[in-house]
Amino acid sequence: MSAQPKHNLEQYRKQAKDLFGAYRSGEDQAIALVRQHLPRLNEDSQSEIVLTEAQHVIACQHGFKDWNWLRAVSTLDLERLAGCSNRDLVVLLRESDQLDIVVCLSQASAQLRSRFLNCVSDRVRGYFEEETGFLGPRTDEELDDSRRRLILNAAGLAANGQLAWPENSNPPAPDHRPSVKNFFDGLATRPLEAMTLDEIILLWRQISDLARREGIVALDEVEATPFVRESLFLMVDGTEPALIEDLLKTRLEMAILGGLDTRIRMVIEALMSIHSGDNPRIVHHKLLTFFVDHRAPVQGAQRPEQKPAPEIQAQLEQRLGEDLSGMDYGEIASLFTDMAYLRRQVGLHALHALVDKATYPPLRLGLERIAAGDARDQIIVALESQMDEMLQESRERYQAVITGALAVQQGCTPDETERKMRQESGR
Repeated sequence: MSAQPKHNLEQYRKQAKDLFGAYRSGEDQAIALVRQHLPRLNEDSQSEIVLTEAQHVIACQHGFKDWNWLRAVSTLDLERLAGCSNRDLVVLLRESDQLDIVVCLSQASAQLRSRFLNCVSDRVRGYFEEETGFLGPRTDEELDDSRRRLILNAAGLAANGQLAWPENSNPPAPDHRPSVKNFFDGLATRPLEAMTLDEIILLWRQISDLARREGIVALDEVEATPFVRESLFLMVDGTEPALIEDLLKTRLEMAILGGLDTRIRMVIEALMSIHSGDNPRIVHHKLLTFFVDHRAPVQGAQRPEQKPAPEIQAQLEQRLGEDLSGMDYGEIASLFTDMAYLRRQVGLHALHALVDKATYPPLRLGLERIAAGDARDQIIVALESQMDEMLQESRERYQAVITGALAVQQGCTPDETERKMRQESGR
């Protein structure tokens, strides 16, 4: 038996007629109830009312804004939802049980199904179409329960001001908004590592403004760096806030910060090994221990062959200008193995000429300390201190993105979004 409340339209009509009669008969309880829900009547008013006003009072008594809402819920008139705007349908999709949506779409008219599917991304559309295809048989009672939950949820969201209850089932006029791909003047495509906290906050203020003006679906068109892009499509897809936070934090801690930590530790291990004069084979083997699991083959883990010193020098000068964060682990291992070859053939002083070529901060700092003649322990302390700073700065930047995404999904204004981001960062 369903646990959902049943709404019988005929019973509500009878209640409205009874209230209408009781009010006309002067019953105090009926008069008080009518005055409570009809603003045009004051405490001293003896005005007559019509039956439709009595129906309005009954609807309000049961938690609905007006009789049209109550009638739609009572008759499970899902077709009325076709009159919702795309923005409101996205809210309904995000706040409703996904199985209920799939069940309702499987039985909906072509118009209603099209309205729902046209306001979501291709990813979500594919999900709903797949789930609808795999949906097993449902009893009439199960179908009614899903319809009832969905339309009750829509009514509740409308009552809370989260969406506008449609006056009818006519689809609204289509939006003709301009492309938003370059809306942020390149700010969204800048690497987070190259942005200050203020710039990240400015980006999310702009995203908040766009989402509030054009609807959150507009964010699906935004071109952005991978982490920002992932947060946007999770929002567009109607992913629950708790899941968005969990997914993004897992990626931050395990993949992004974990990868940064591994790369810097590889730099420290390689430079100290080269500083000590280890055989290039040993240097390469040490670096493989950071990422090679012998149970599974890894591409790019082969040790490079020794080449003449001038050739190695020229290649290193070119490769040191690249960002190590964009290299895979095998490429990093090969780079330092070549550096070990150069040190063995020419001597430690050969590394001094590489300082100005290095752009990756830990690598540059390590080469500077080696050139300055610092002791091994001093170099390690300096590099580990820099590693801690880089990890903390990266965590703050990426956490700011997560906080901004959650604020925008909650419908926060640009000012509210900035306030949440600054509170989270402590600045």
